[in-house]
Amino acid sequence: MRKILIAAPLIALLTGCVSFYPNPGTTEPAAVFIEKGERSALDRYRYFTVAEIDGLPVSHMGVMSSDGNEIRVQPGIRRMVFTVSLLNGFGTGIHRIHFPLELDVKTGKRYKIEGSASEDNQVVFKINDLSAPDTPWVHRNGTARPVKPNMTIPVQGGGVVTIPSR
Repeated sequence: MRKILIAAPLIALLTGCVSFYPNPGTTEPAAVFIEKGERSALDRYRYFTVAEIDGLPVSHMGVMSSDGNEIRVQPGIRRMVFTVSLLNGFGTGIHRIHFPLELDVKTGKRYKIEGSASEDNQVVFKINDLSAPDTPWVHRNGTARPVKPNMTIPVQGGGVVTIPSR
């Protein structure tokens, strides 16, 4: 009986209580978004990642670093949320900004997520089409805000994002 009680939550977790964006297979038509991650010290990092596609979270399970992760995306008009997370030292706490975008993703294209963040949490976010890397496909600016459990923050485009408590 005890084994069943322990196994039930584990089975529920592994069988998909959370649905993730279904990445297209390698033989299916897709575009690729390449994430960026920088870690200059134990207490300093900047991660530019794909957080959500068409309302479904993107799985980053089993990934040790964001730098160079390739996220395959089905072509067409996609509602995507990109997240920039940064840490400027242990005393400052984690800061984050979300960029919700509607993008016309093209088959076979490779897009590189780029950007920078200053010590005062000012973020420059870019997506470059690698077939024309000198001209940003998307360019946005914003200010990253401190991450607090159960905090709801406004994002560009009129939406809100709630940071869940862990």
